[in-house]
Amino acid sequence: MFHPPFCGPGHHHNVRHGHPTCHHFENGHPAVNVNNYSYPQDHDARHPLAISNQHACDPHGSQFPSHLVSTQAALRLSYPHLQTRCTVILHSGERALLDRHHLLALLPRTRNAANAGRGAVFDLPAFLADYTPDLDDIPAALFVPGFQAALTFVMRHVEALSLSTASSGGAASTPTPLFARQRALLANVPPRDEPPLVFDLFQHALFACCALDQDRALGCCDALGLEVVTWLLDLLPRVQLHGTREAVVYLFVGLARVFRATTTTTGAGAQVAVLGRFWNALEPDERAVAGAIVGDGAGDGGRGGNAARVLQALRGLRDAGVVE
Repeated sequence: MFHPPFCGPGHHHNVRHGHPTCHHFENGHPAVNVNNYSYPQDHDARHPLAISNQHACDPHGSQFPSHLVSTQAALRLSYPHLQTRCTVILHSGERALLDRHHLLALLPRTRNAANAGRGAVFDLPAFLADYTPDLDDIPAALFVPGFQAALTFVMRHVEALSLSTASSGGAASTPTPLFARQRALLANVPPRDEPPLVFDLFQHALFACCALDQDRALGCCDALGLEVVTWLLDLLPRVQLHGTREAVVYLFVGLARVFRATTTTTGAGAQVAVLGRFWNALEPDERAVAGAIVGDGAGDGGRGGNAARVLQALRGLRDAGVVE
């Protein structure tokens, strides 16, 4: 049985009053909006192709029917042209418009799709139809909406990067970090509202790691993976303060799902260094449980190489005297 890793009333201005339990979702959405994206008021979710006008093509051009975006949006926005555009079908039926090269580079397991590299449409629900979370203690009623929200969160991020690059004519630009909104929320939350917010951030981070699972979901490139594990490390002290040992262990499981011991231009062994700092920040009892779970996963083919990679990296860090 999955036990709520947090307790206490929620009073954050984005949180509905009540106890943040493991079912802390309302109509399929987390009680705190921890996503970086939002739809404008004139977005009509009843029409799947009526994507957010900040993500649309020119409604007056031949590529995009004018009835799918409001006149007001057309007047106030200009739209970039994507050289290799790809429409991603989300679980909600909405669409994300992005550059296929960004999709394949940032989320490498999407290359396994039947039409990878050439298709104009990427059916996300079909691609992940056989995905199983391997989180036995979390009920489907909690996991499914959280996982789908995390997938949308990731795809909207790739969409924003695609359109930002297109707007700058392909020139390199500084992208908005994946967890920018989450960091802002955590930096500005009043002390009395911190526990429920940290719960939502923890839950969002765990589901995002499942969405970016290197072995069974979308995968993530080295730079994106480093963003994720760094956010988990920064979030860890708050989870230890307000949560339970189970919550801390789930955070480590999330790290294991996105971890890669890489030596690329994004930083030689950068994720390994973060792993070492994360492990050293754990209490002895937390390490014991986390190590046992990852050890079991390494011997279970269903959990793939995630656990094995983490164990190998930890052995190397231990041999070097970096971790206990």
